[in-house]
Amino acid sequence: MPRLEHRTAIITGAASGIGRATALLFAAEGARVALVDTNAAGLDETAAAIAAGGGSSHTLVQDVTDGAAAMRAAAELKQTWGTLDALVTSAAVSVDGNVGTVSEEDWDRVFAVNVKGTFLWCKAVLPHMVQARRGSIVTIASQLAFCGGRDNAAYVTSKNAVLGLTRALALDYADQGVRANVLVPGAIET
Repeated sequence: MPRLEHRTAIITGAASGIGRATALLFAAEGARVALVDTNAAGLDETAAAIAAGGGSSHTLVQDVTDGAAAMRAAAELKQTWGTLDALVTSAAVSVDGNVGTVSEEDWDRVFAVNVKGTFLWCKAVLPHMVQARRGSIVTIASQLAFCGGRDNAAYVTSKNAVLGLTRALALDYADQGVRANVLVPGAIET
């Protein structure tokens, strides 16, 4: 029996990279997967790969920085599926630049996607998970949060914020049945 049979998962950043790989793995293990990204073509490719493997998915072309859309989507998925078991927040962007060269606009965009997007999706699923007294939230940080990286100030700083957010989630919701963990990948081929 697949390990995630009868489970549901929302994966942000599912059009490529870690998000796509996570969605494919969860679907292969039997989960019904909601795929969230702004890249419609990438989502279609992920959904097609899931279907080819016999899995089930639902695509949501939306920006993770839209809190109202996240709340609506989580409520609709809960209504349709009956449960929201897992959230993986993989959506992320990066721009080159150190503190002296990165533009304020680029800094804000990195924080909007990497930190605010993670926060908003966690906020959207938490009421459903708390009500069920179970759920798992997995955020994605980076080894750069620990060791830094040249000319990548906004990304490095945003991934430190994701670490802090996940620690807060874990402490605030453990007694309500919701687990929160952070993955800290190193260099990967995406």
